[in-house]
Amino acid sequence: MEAQFSQVMLQLEQASQIVMAPPNLVSNEQRHLAEQVFLDFKASRSPYPTCKFLLENSQLDYVLFQAASAIKDAVVREWSLLDGSDVRALRNYLLQYVTQKTDLQGYVREQVLQAVAVIFKRGTLESDETDHEQLMTDVTSLIGSGNLSMQSTACSILLALMNEYSTTSRASSIGLSWEFHLNAKRRFEGRDLKLVFQLCLQVLQELEKYTEEPSRDVVSLFNKFLSITEQVLSWRFMAYNLPGRFVLVIENSQSCALMPGPAWRDVLLDAGLVDFFFRIHEKVRSVGEMAHHSLQCLAQLASLRGSIFRTDEDRVDYLNTYLQSYLKLMSRSDLAEHELLGVATIINRLALFFPVAFFASLPADVGESLKVALMKLTCSFCQRAMQQQAVSALEG
Repeated sequence: MEAQFSQVMLQLEQASQIVMAPPNLVSNEQRHLAEQVFLDFKASRSPYPTCKFLLENSQLDYVLFQAASAIKDAVVREWSLLDGSDVRALRNYLLQYVTQKTDLQGYVREQVLQAVAVIFKRGTLESDETDHEQLMTDVTSLIGSGNLSMQSTACSILLALMNEYSTTSRASSIGLSWEFHLNAKRRFEGRDLKLVFQLCLQVLQELEKYTEEPSRDVVSLFNKFLSITEQVLSWRFMAYNLPGRFVLVIENSQSCALMPGPAWRDVLLDAGLVDFFFRIHEKVRSVGEMAHHSLQCLAQLASLRGSIFRTDEDRVDYLNTYLQSYLKLMSRSDLAEHELLGVATIINRLALFFPVAFFASLPADVGESLKVALMKLTCSFCQRAMQQQAVSALEG
């Protein structure tokens, strides 16, 4: 059997070299035949043992990528023929593979983890809670390991899950109806999304503790978790009684309020959460990409609304808490160019999603401080705009 696997690997590696070769070295016909080799392989029945052999033995990244892709396609195609224990073993193998192969190319790792996410999603509505809890337990363990490589793997798993579940229109094609994707998203939203957010907060708390310049790899890791946090806060939460045709309208809207249900009260209405995100922004504001993610998180928190609030008084309290931290940011005299749009977006969303009456109900000192801060910020923006216009005129 191993000789047969080796023969398949040789054939795929030869085809890979042709596919990846510069156009001037191979003909279109050669490239087409090589691509067909991969298509035939991915369409083969039960390719799992062969794919495992390839993942363990091939030295070519493209072959590893195609092996992971073949597993993903085959599981979807043969789902009804697979025993639950076989699916579980395959998913565990893929997770173990990416945690042990720390030198994988990024695109290979992402493809393996996409296969894990698709397997996880395909079983969303039928697998028992034990299978589901095991994956989330594994992710939690990886994050808590303190090992940078393991934490990066956990980040990639969460990102793959978020990408797979976040919309019903851009999920992987797994041969099931739109209603399946809709119900799977609802299940993930109600069962897992809050945990994903809490895991991200756990990592970001470690970022806040840093007192010295972190390494490039550490910055990259924190940036990824901050990006996932932004994705959670930008989640288009489902209304269970909303007609299906309106779901796509919500998902495709460019700007959507943060509207989680009452189950999120203990997290999002925590007294220290908003200030925590402002402290995180203070920590990363000099790093352009991270500052963008932190400001987007703050802008989404500025749009919080819906049944998460019990009363209007709760909304006023939240607005008051938010503004006290926001005023500290606005008072800075050294706001960078890349911060200006985010700072302006925050007040725009507060004004959009909180009625004027709520602003009028704020403590007098907060309301007065907000007026002064907005006046100063507006003057600062106008001054910068005039300076830029003057520079442009000189250069022109």
